[in-house]
Amino acid sequence: MSSNNHVTEHDGLYSPPDSVSERAHTRSFDEYQKRHAKSIENPEVFWATEAEKFHWFKKWDAVRSYNYDVDKGPVSIRWFEGG
Repeated sequence: MSSNNHVTEHDGLYSPPDSVSERAHTRSFDEYQKRHAKSIENPEVFWATEAEKFHWFKKWDAVRSYNYDVDKGPVSIRWFEGG
């Protein structure tokens, strides 16, 4: 285990202790940026992959359904309908 057990600051960024990062779901800012990019590029695939990590009594019918166009009806977004 690393000896870095305190918060460090570098160029305005504060890093948690290594003991925390080692147990984190997302272990670094670089990893976060990569995951974020994937979530933006293909949200349905990204969130379906994340959702598979949980127990579902019934798998969803659609990851998301949405309408952002007020000319087509009320603005709405629904996640994991049917699940």
